Amino acid sequence: ALTMDYLNRFVWTEPADYIAIVRHQHGVVDAVKVFTFKHWGLSLSHRFKDMDPGRMVVSEGGPLQEDVAEDAANLDDDPIFSVGGDLAFNWGYSLNGARVVLTGGYLSPADVDDDNTHGFGNHFYCNPLTGESLDDLASHEISNIQDCP
Repeated sequence: ALTMDYLNRFVWTEPADYIAIVRHQHGVVDAVKVFTFKHWGLSLSHRFKDMDPGRMVVSEGGPLQEDVAEDAANLDDDPIFSVGGDLAFNWGYSLNGARVVLTGGYLSPADVDDDNTHGFGNHFYCNPLTGESLDDLASHEISNIQDCP
């Protein structure tokens, strides 16, 4: 599970009260954040299906646990480990969206098309309320923090 993205179809539908985001390089963990969900007893499948209206802050109080290795590199622009705050899911804005972001980073207003919300599961040309892609080349898994004009 630490050498590539992994989704277990059985775990996906089981209730989850906590979530860990683990950053790894070539199978070696270099950072982890663990969050407690605000609303217990819901599966990850349920949490990610709610795209309309989306923009849900799903944790509170920041990370329950955070650990970053001393030799972890390239943290300055990491969309999860360089910012604080709570987890937000399905952050749609204009014709863009990100599945997982942190509230301590920049969160674009719903009607602003600025490509400046960065996290996991990004798509910069889509209908974020339906998940419909308007250009498959604009989809990418992780977006480093940057200022997009």
